[in-house]
Amino acid sequence: MSYTDIVIMLPVAAKTELNVPGGSIPQDMACYLDKIKEVSFYECDRRIAESVERFWLGEFWLADMTDTYKEVERWLPVDLVLVYQRSTGLGIAQIFIENFQHNPTQIGDMVSSENLFFFVGGKGKTPPSLEEAVEKIQVSRFLSERFGLVKNGTSRVMYTLSLEDKNMEDLVYLLAGESNVSQNIEYRLQNSELEAAADQNIAMYDFYELYVSGRSLVYMLKDMKDSFAGNLPEEVLMIYICEIAVLQNAALCRINRQITDELLCDSNISSKTSLAMQMEFGKTILLWDNNIYKYDVPQRLSAHIVKSFGTGELYEEYTKNSRHLEQIAMLKNNIASEREGAVLNGLALILSIGQLVQLISAAVAYARKLPVSANYTIAGCLGLLATVIFLLLLRRKMNRGILFCKKSK
Repeated sequence: MSYTDIVIMLPVAAKTELNVPGGSIPQDMACYLDKIKEVSFYECDRRIAESVERFWLGEFWLADMTDTYKEVERWLPVDLVLVYQRSTGLGIAQIFIENFQHNPTQIGDMVSSENLFFFVGGKGKTPPSLEEAVEKIQVSRFLSERFGLVKNGTSRVMYTLSLEDKNMEDLVYLLAGESNVSQNIEYRLQNSELEAAADQNIAMYDFYELYVSGRSLVYMLKDMKDSFAGNLPEEVLMIYICEIAVLQNAALCRINRQITDELLCDSNISSKTSLAMQMEFGKTILLWDNNIYKYDVPQRLSAHIVKSFGTGELYEEYTKNSRHLEQIAMLKNNIASEREGAVLNGLALILSIGQLVQLISAAVAYARKLPVSANYTIAGCLGLLATVIFLLLLRRKMNRGILFCKKSK
């Protein structure tokens, strides 16, 4: 493959108030940020376009490594951009690799295995030495420590390359997110689903071909320019469609993780907890509009990509997890209500007995002034009244299953 533009998309969530650095932006990145903002308003619902911000976070050296991940083959100059939806706290850390002239399948392998590393020293004019050991930091850790952004879901890679470089075996490896020059294994990849994805061109126009899997999107242009700026008019809409799909995944991954953590925690599950999580997820409602895009073609293309990214399966998991959480919260509320009811019933019984004692005392005092036969009659009536009240309370308790319940050993 002669030349490839690569965009790595890492879904993130802000754990603190976002604080991004200022400073001048390189011309190609400034052009990109302006162009994608323009495209978002032209192609998409205005509410979505206005809700998403983009920040250039700086230039860095990214380690291009073999799949043993013990040695760096070369250092790649990259730009780091943050796509951020402030209302939801969700975002995408995008790593732009321009004019990549080596094996792109290894980049996919690095993303799949989460072996993305920056040079700690930042971005200088010359790359770090390959001869000497240099300190590097995992990208996910760097994002967390520097910007308060935690990884939140599966990373995706978008490759833009020339249709002249199309090779079915390479395409399968790009879609799989694995290296085709592995130093760990000698056998070759064979998978009918990936082969089918490599054979299914989902392009909507005739100037490109498009292939997508759960990990990757491969965009092949018939007229590939020799620079990122030259290909930007063709690339920018595809990048934007991927952004929305990745943000949808990020929203579902966060709520599913929160529900799972709550279920594992076990002790603090309540309706209030469930409501708080659902309200937070509800802030992502704009992402789920069936008519996000103004035109039919990007809407159809988005549907293909969303399906390949497994968003439907994530939503089913969310529905199942939510139902389970709500059921547990409801059962806990019922148990708490029964305990409160038992306490109230006990208090009612005590009050009833107290009132009955007062009534008996008053009746005895009155009976002393009556003949013996009248005393027996009053005592019998009071005894009958006390028995009826006791039996009614006893029946109520037994019907609710509270009385005589013991914990099983």
